Amino acid sequence: MRRSRSALGSPVLPNSPFTTRSSARAIVNDRPDDRTRNGAGEPLASSDDSIIVAYHEICVEPSGYLYAVTARQLEDHLRVLSELIQNSPTKIPPTLITFDDGHISNYNYALPLLEKYSQRAIFFVTAGWTGVRDEVMSWSQLRELITLGHSVASHGWSHVPLTRCPLAEARQELERSKATLEDRLGIAADSISLPHGRWHDALLDLCAQVGYRRVYTSNAWMTSRQRDGVQLYGRLMMRRSTEAAEFRRLLTLGPSGRLFRRAQYGTKELARRMLGDRLYHRLWGLMAGRYDPDAMR
Repeated sequence: MRRSRSALGSPVLPNSPFTTRSSARAIVNDRPDDRTRNGAGEPLASSDDSIIVAYHEICVEPSGYLYAVTARQLEDHLRVLSELIQNSPTKIPPTLITFDDGHISNYNYALPLLEKYSQRAIFFVTAGWTGVRDEVMSWSQLRELITLGHSVASHGWSHVPLTRCPLAEARQELERSKATLEDRLGIAADSISLPHGRWHDALLDLCAQVGYRRVYTSNAWMTSRQRDGVQLYGRLMMRRSTEAAEFRRLLTLGPSGRLFRRAQYGTKELARRMLGDRLYHRLWGLMAGRYDPDAMR
């Protein structure tokens, strides 16, 4: 059933997944005939203060998986974001909500909450899992997301880390995912969240050749920039420990706070280089509470 209005009875926001500095302005500019377009084609303003948050699984009870956020936490985050937009629209950066992997919990738990708070999101899905694995959203559910004004974009074909693949195999992963999404959903699939968030220059060049225009990574504090023919974005990974107070701090960080967070992330990247990619991600898998054999390739 099509959900054309939020659970609170308020009109849904425009098809763009990006929150605006004025929710009132967004509602005034709402155009019902645009709601079936895939919003992933609309660029995020590349200002230094833009923030993109990324979720994975949404669960009812706390999980051992590092990136599993409870439905209660997600609602707390959306409530904070809505309050900030309403009460301090000039004090928070443009904020984009994204989800990786296409887990069925995004449909069961995240979608009703996004509708309740009139927020739009990009759902990056692993095309080769769709219609095959029970734990991921179906094609009909993805089409419903698009109808409601959300965006569906690529998260690769099989979720293998593309930086480990020969370029010919990486190209196949990129092309197959893009073509399948476009064929099954009737969208322009020109955005991708790279599996495991990893990239290098040759991979970015390959993304551009295949036809992707925007590439999203897991570099938390990267400033959006044009590189190797694509627009490159970093994202903040929401963790099981990200409660409302921390979420509010992340959205309202000043320049010095952002500089400190960038330095923290730089330390993490240094550790990755010193340990080597394989060992680092083996240790990460233990810490995250989930072993992914594809990441060990």
